[in-house]
Amino acid sequence: MSAAATANDLVLTVTVNDGSSVALPIKSITSDITVDWGDGSSPETVGSAHRQHVYATAGDYEIVVSGGAFDGFSS
Repeated sequence: MSAAATANDLVLTVTVNDGSSVALPIKSITSDITVDWGDGSSPETVGSAHRQHVYATAGDYEIVVSGGAFDGFSS
């Protein structure tokens, strides 16, 4: 279960299969962000180089992105 989001957070809901990888749909990160991947793993600080996460178990997950700054979204 992910942490409660605030009004300034970006919240994404994803559905994944076992072993699936999810990449954040962010063009570029201009200052580090904190990501709670919603699967019980510890929230992590993410910079421009590391924007994806592998889920061990299939299911629906709520990703909460907070802090930092980024320049738009990618498709």
